[in-house]
Amino acid sequence: MKDHLGDFFNRIHIAGKNGHDSIMLAWPTSQFCVKVLDVLQQNGYIRGYKKINYLGKIRTLVLLKTNTSHSWGVLQFVRISKPGDRHFGPAEYLWNAPSSIDGVFLMSTSQGIMLSTEARQKGLGGELLAILFLHVRNVRNFN
Repeated sequence: MKDHLGDFFNRIHIAGKNGHDSIMLAWPTSQFCVKVLDVLQQNGYIRGYKKINYLGKIRTLVLLKTNTSHSWGVLQFVRISKPGDRHFGPAEYLWNAPSSIDGVFLMSTSQGIMLSTEARQKGLGGELLAILFLHVRNVRNFN
């Protein structure tokens, strides 16, 4: 079994950590990953993405957000649901991340993929795909 979403998160995280402005995904991007990219773009985590023809194959180019020091805003994705180990949560149990870490859940709901803040407003629960950590303060050994 392959975890395309986990690989997708890992590639974006490493590219941002190393100061790259963009990353080309080397495999054909699934509709699910495209919907995740849509949510990330709508909420300002990436500048955008586009399909390009690279050596006769369709690839996805993800444009990362950088600041003047070329460090990407989203520091970490932590995968929750994995193939063979799914995790679901109702709307009333969606919590904010601890105050030392600013983060949100990325969820798959009956109304599509969205962040936990939007799901909580709509009263929706669903599969908890990952946590996106935005900033890290006073956390040791966080890599």
